[in-house]
Amino acid sequence: MSITIDQAIERVHDDRRERQDYLVPFGHFQLKLNDSGEIVARVQDREFRPNDWALRQMAMKMDVPTTMVKKLTAHGRDVRDRELLVSIFQNGARDGRVDPEKNFRFRTYSDGTLRAFLTEKYAIVDNVWCLEQLKKAFPNDELMFDHFRGDADNIYGNMRIPGADFKSDDSEYGGSIFVRNSEIGNGRVAVAPGIWRQVCTNGMMGWAPAWSKVHLVRLILPHFLPRFSVELARLFRTCVRDSIL
Repeated sequence: MSITIDQAIERVHDDRRERQDYLVPFGHFQLKLNDSGEIVARVQDREFRPNDWALRQMAMKMDVPTTMVKKLTAHGRDVRDRELLVSIFQNGARDGRVDPEKNFRFRTYSDGTLRAFLTEKYAIVDNVWCLEQLKKAFPNDELMFDHFRGDADNIYGNMRIPGADFKSDDSEYGGSIFVRNSEIGNGRVAVAPGIWRQVCTNGMMGWAPAWSKVHLVRLILPHFLPRFSVELARLFRTCVRDSIL
């Protein structure tokens, strides 16, 4: 379903109202089983259920194989498997193997889930900020996403470029922008121009990448961020429009 960029921004804003980040020293965090036999992380005197992604991030910091995490939390596993996994995590954290004074960011939600376990130095690129840069590149246009998956942590979608559509003998074509970002380490910022083609009379469209793209590494110096919008505008107005016309 198509949505406007303003609707996409509002969707991300709505999800952000349900979350809270805690910056906590590693030594003040505890992984355990609750009375129901669920794995929970105790943070700031509250218990949160880590999802698969958060458990994988913890595993990497505590030298636990992620394949083991996947196997011991798979469907059909029981409380004894979860007890074993918690013991393995605790072994990976004992005796100062992880600096107890090192701060970690725990991203929690009002539904009681823990969805990310990040180092203090991890540079978050804000999802709303990314979408707002797209608006700045086309300030007088109504921007539409033909495809958008997004929440407070991750965004992914294809946006049609206004005024870049044209018809040929065989089909209709146009320019699009692919954008992706994750605030929780699930992927870096990625922006790429593309070309869409109507492949069916019911409106179905195909998409293919154009010849240029931009990637930003995660550990970005703050002074570099404003250049992102300038680079976006350059790509939109040259790479994509030249590629489809």
